[in-house]
Amino acid sequence: MRVLELHASMRTIKRSSGRSAVGASAYITRSAMEDERTGETYDFRAKGGLEVSGLVLQDEAPEWAEDRRRLWNSLERSSKRKDAQVAREIEISLPHEFTADMRREAALKIAGVLLRYGGAVEYALHKPGADGDSRNFHGHFLFASKKFTGNGEWAAKGRMVEPQDLPEGYDPAKGKRFIPYCALDDVKRGPVELEALRGEIAAIQNDIAARQKLDVFVEHLSFAKRGLDKQPTQHVGPDATASERSGKPTDIGDKNRDTLARNQERAQARQEIKVIQIDIARERLKEKRSPAPAPKTQEEAYAEFYQDVYRRRTQMVEEIEREYGQQEKELREQAAKLTGSVDSAKWWHWRMLSGRTRKEKEELGRINTKLVDIGLYRTRKHAEFERDRRMRLEALKTAQEQALNPEPTSLPQAVNAPASGPEFTKEAAQLAATQAAQAAPAQGLYDAKKQARREHFRRMGAKAKAERENEARQGIEGQSMPEQPETAYGKKKRDYLRRAGATEKVQREESQTTSSPAPAEVGGVERRPQEGAVTPAFDEAATAAPPSNYEASKARYRRRVRAENDHAAEQFGGPTAEND
Repeated sequence: MRVLELHASMRTIKRSSGRSAVGASAYITRSAMEDERTGETYDFRAKGGLEVSGLVLQDEAPEWAEDRRRLWNSLERSSKRKDAQVAREIEISLPHEFTADMRREAALKIAGVLLRYGGAVEYALHKPGADGDSRNFHGHFLFASKKFTGNGEWAAKGRMVEPQDLPEGYDPAKGKRFIPYCALDDVKRGPVELEALRGEIAAIQNDIAARQKLDVFVEHLSFAKRGLDKQPTQHVGPDATASERSGKPTDIGDKNRDTLARNQERAQARQEIKVIQIDIARERLKEKRSPAPAPKTQEEAYAEFYQDVYRRRTQMVEEIEREYGQQEKELREQAAKLTGSVDSAKWWHWRMLSGRTRKEKEELGRINTKLVDIGLYRTRKHAEFERDRRMRLEALKTAQEQALNPEPTSLPQAVNAPASGPEFTKEAAQLAATQAAQAAPAQGLYDAKKQARREHFRRMGAKAKAERENEARQGIEGQSMPEQPETAYGKKKRDYLRRAGATEKVQREESQTTSSPAPAEVGGVERRPQEGAVTPAFDEAATAAPPSNYEASKARYRRRVRAENDHAAEQFGGPTAEND
């Protein structure tokens, strides 16, 4: 089974970069055309390599659009901006196992898919170059960025939408927005639409390969989405390819060679890991243990996966062809006959009067309805198949990630250490843990250390909580709490409270002495101070607490008010603070 990575490179035909839809059409069809807007002539007839080309038009397209020169020149004239993006070009690789008829069938179906983005699609299949790879079959598809209206003119690329009518994903607070009709032009829908388009292109090629029993599968998903341990290479353009062929290395070529070398080193490392795991399984078998199945390498796992995908897709295609293939073929033949009879029949006046034309149109409408139903059934079956394939691919990706980054507990035990029982000594356990730690990757060790830190902090928190509960229990029971060393802040606070308390006590005693000097009584006995006794002086300045900023400001304000009152009294003869 050969898995082909889908190459689908899309480019925009921009006037700002000097490109033209007329020139792009002349290049892919290897013809000569004149751009009527600029007067420039493009001639690529000497390049050669064209296999087949064709044009697919929208139903509303006028008859003159069948002329390629008129078509692309009219598209160029319909855009007035100097930075207009008039068309898009997509280059798609095709399996070299396809025949010429298979490639043409694939091109027609891909052009039909691209027709939903524009009113015209031109395709051209190129053969491999004489000096290049003989397997390089590819196709170019040029499609317009506009569609045709009902009267055969080019329509606008989008419309202005009011805030209340904006689709999902847009912020109505930013006002009305220009919403393009083409999903590829939309900033929100563009990436999703491009991935869906790649999936449809791959499905078209895979259906042809499955129907023709070709051992090839086209994959449109990236290495990262599939979980492959690989790095992608860059596409080498025609200029770099020519330089490489002439013996001149290029930057892209050097980067691709380095990437391929790293991928080869990774593959060798995975092979060495597999050899080690097989040796471990062999040693376990010698010790009469249950042998673990030998793990598969990443290449073997994905090869088996694509074999199964190929088998399932072949069965699906055969089932659809067996159920609706012959019926669809007959319906298309009948539709072709009725279409020719209605459009180009003689005696059309008699046919209309007799009602035959109306009956044929009704029959043609019923046939087209059946064909649409068959197409919807085929689309639904393909969507179910792709959804199932994505689910199984995601499961395979998860399994490969676990194989590359295993948990320490899931690593194989030491070969000489028994799994359980009384013989499982402390030394054997340490040996198994050491071997597991050496075999564990850096991410696994980091996770183990992180879990150990979490466990340590959890134990510390539980210990602190137990100590707090014990202290609270001792306080409730009336037990003395253990003395804690006094801090500098606690000492300053204690001294301040002591001085403040002493000052309040002295002020209280002085007020009691001046207002009502009552004798002190102790035990009901009156005690008076003896005459001549010396009362110890109380140093108020030493024990008084320093005034705060608020108290100092308040004192200054009072002194200023008192001074102003004294000055006013001196001027007008009023009472002063001294004789008030």
